[in-house]
Amino acid sequence: MPRTLPLPKYHQVYLVLREQLVAGRFTAGLPGEMHLMKEFGVSRVTVRTALDHLASDGLIVRAAGRRTLALPPPAASARRSRAPAAFSGLLENIVDMGLRTQVKVIQCELLPASAQVDLGGYQGHGGWAVPQGALISWALMMQGGIQVNARGERFHDETGGYSEASVTVLAQPGGTAWTLIDDRLLALGRSFPDFVAAEAAGAVRPAADADALATLIGCDAGTLSSTLAGTRLVAPYRAIKVTGALFHTQGGLDIDARCRVLREADGRPFANLLAAGGAARGVSGNAVWGYLSGNGLLSAVAGGFIAARTAQDQIEGSR
Repeated sequence: MPRTLPLPKYHQVYLVLREQLVAGRFTAGLPGEMHLMKEFGVSRVTVRTALDHLASDGLIVRAAGRRTLALPPPAASARRSRAPAAFSGLLENIVDMGLRTQVKVIQCELLPASAQVDLGGYQGHGGWAVPQGALISWALMMQGGIQVNARGERFHDETGGYSEASVTVLAQPGGTAWTLIDDRLLALGRSFPDFVAAEAAGAVRPAADADALATLIGCDAGTLSSTLAGTRLVAPYRAIKVTGALFHTQGGLDIDARCRVLREADGRPFANLLAAGGAARGVSGNAVWGYLSGNGLLSAVAGGFIAARTAQDQIEGSR
């Protein structure tokens, strides 16, 4: 086996045997373990691990004391269709299609770095239940829920967005707030798995009326009653203690509209270097308020498409 290939030995054996099985070899059965150990120069444990993965793929059948048999393509396909769905990498997909690959170094040189931009942009969330560590859907805020601080005061417009709310919540006394809902919103919350998990963990705490809610929060009852009077919430209430959380950053390498990475020195694109998704700047800008739900996925999917189109144009233009 190539010692410089950055893959575990068992996976290298697995890939080679899988490619041969897809191509229709071993109709009479795979060679024995000793033969495979000698052929690949690996241990018995490595061979058995590779065979276990092939069996999980439905490509072979193993039985103690018997030869390992390759399943015919229809049977293998049927077994794979019954297996749980799983993501696979590019190399696995290529092998699965029966294609061969090769690696060719086109160019190798040391170049000045690209600029990194919009590193101040990130996705936050102002509804992270503490201490349970569970996400409370912002859909509750959009449908009439509110947040109050430890003094029972409503401190921001919750419809402004959950990302920027993370900073606002963290600025409150103790870096925490209380998300308040009623029975109507409780029913909505229970349609989200994260909320159900949070409720099961004790994050959603009941209060029969405003006085009980003030006792739960530890704030002045008059202040809280005044806050609630300006909302659509009705007793009985539910309260969830939350804090602000950072989910992921949005900035990255500087790119142009074709996803070509730009040089920091002069802003010109590098030859044959593209970036998209989490590696590149997105569409959120350089601040937390620029993030909208789906921006990360947008940068990955749309950016990946644009980068692929740019690569295609460059390849066709070089012919």
